[in-house]
Amino acid sequence: MSTEIGAAALLHEGADGLRAHHTGQVLPAIDLRDLLERAGLAVGAPVVPQGAAAGIQFIQAMMLHQAFGAYLSVLIEEKGWSKTSVSGASALQSMEAALIGPLLGWFIDRFGSQWLIKIGIVLFGIGFICLSQIDTLAGLYGAVVVIAIGSSMCGYFPLNCAIIQWFEKKRARAISMVGLGLAVGGIFVPVVAWGMQQFGWRTTALGCGVLAILVGYPIAMIFRRRPEDHGEVVDGHAHQASATESATLQAEQEIGRAS
Repeated sequence: MSTEIGAAALLHEGADGLRAHHTGQVLPAIDLRDLLERAGLAVGAPVVPQGAAAGIQFIQAMMLHQAFGAYLSVLIEEKGWSKTSVSGASALQSMEAALIGPLLGWFIDRFGSQWLIKIGIVLFGIGFICLSQIDTLAGLYGAVVVIAIGSSMCGYFPLNCAIIQWFEKKRARAISMVGLGLAVGGIFVPVVAWGMQQFGWRTTALGCGVLAILVGYPIAMIFRRRPEDHGEVVDGHAHQASATESATLQAEQEIGRAS
């Protein structure tokens, strides 16, 4: 329905232009991007940052959030550790997020989230590499701490802070795309479980760590602090203000010549 209304608006603008041509009336210059937006055909939206955020969330969901229980089950069976002692590793993740949350907020306000996400995805991968080498319960706790810190640094909060800098009109839709990566990543947890059965939990953890760095770091490189720092504005409308000013100036000149 919105596209049909927008198309009608385009036809109305075209009819006005034809009447102006025949009657000699001077109309202000029309911003083509504005017409496309009114027709429901907005262009130039910064899809890449929200896609990158969804990709980071996909990696975390597949390797950690939905799959960590599989690692714990295997470790309980292989190492003979009690469920109580192993459950402490899961508690560490929530405890770590509560402890460093205020620090993350301060860092993002001061430096932006782009470097935080880059460092976080590397720590996330290193944590899984450390997990593949553990032999003691203390080693498990240490690896989980590294994974948890990396996950928080490139997690939902920093990713959302990076996204909202680029959107205003469709900010809720952009943030929902980040959550989509988290949901889709959970579907691929059986791939991690299959890897444990075929290659063992150590090889799977090592592969997850290496893959997180090799794939996640290039994705993290996409993020920028603010669109203004790169000659862009929110919602992907580069130079929209200058274009509007130029159109207004041109219209005033045309009216002045006609009078």
